[in-house]
Amino acid sequence: MKTDRSMQDLARDQAGDEELSSEQWIGRFALRLAMLDDMRHPLEQLLQMGDDLWSTYGGVEPEVIADAEYRAGMRR
Repeated sequence: MKTDRSMQDLARDQAGDEELSSEQWIGRFALRLAMLDDMRHPLEQLLQMGDDLWSTYGGVEPEVIADAEYRAGMRR
């Protein structure tokens, strides 16, 4: 997985109602979690967390999962 993406690249992946690719889902997840977390964790860590969660939650909006992970204290 490519982890050298900028926050602008991640923001560009914001999609409408079309199905997201794994890369788009992971990017949106990481972007939302970074915003909630005030960038206290490295982007690479957030991208890896998104990659780990994609196979289980890929059918759910990534922002919903990021919100849940943040509320759970990012225990993963």
